Amino acid sequence: MAKMVVISDIVCLIVIKELGSVGVSTVIAALLVGNEVKLFVRCFGDVRDRLLGIGTAAKAQTDESPLLSIMKKDVYTLRNTSSIMDALQLMKEKRISGCPIVDDHDDLTGFISNGDIIRRLSSEHSIFIDSHSFEKIEFNEMLHDVMTNAVSEFATKKVITVNINDDLDEVCYILGENHLKK
Repeated sequence: MAKMVVISDIVCLIVIKELGSVGVSTVIAALLVGNEVKLFVRCFGDVRDRLLGIGTAAKAQTDESPLLSIMKKDVYTLRNTSSIMDALQLMKEKRISGCPIVDDHDDLTGFISNGDIIRRLSSEHSIFIDSHSFEKIEFNEMLHDVMTNAVSEFATKKVITVNINDDLDEVCYILGENHLKK
């Protein structure tokens, strides 16, 4: 909502050369409403859900955690010594967009996504612009060297995890606050 207010302010300034009906109180309200809603949901979300009967049918059908009932259970991982080419091939074959990186003891050491790879390759080589480019281009020596790098060099090292018993509201909050999709 704050972005909409900023856009509205800019349009007003450009078109009518003044802020019009967008005042200080509108800007303050836009900045506070989202945070107030988040706080309300964190404090009273369970009470709201019980009053509205949300989620009670699903809880009655299963004793497993809400996360366990919706999460993917066939998780593919890569060793931290796997190459970028290995990662791209796994993602293509399994139709996934990212996977955890583990060490020899299966301990989590990072996470790699197709976005991580594309950002790094596009900065290394201007011809690489999307995840299917590696099939179309003929690798020169520099790009070949990049593709043989270990995934641990490209992976996000600061991995945010949740517990299987965490509330779905809390997990959604963590995803949103950290701008995560995976």
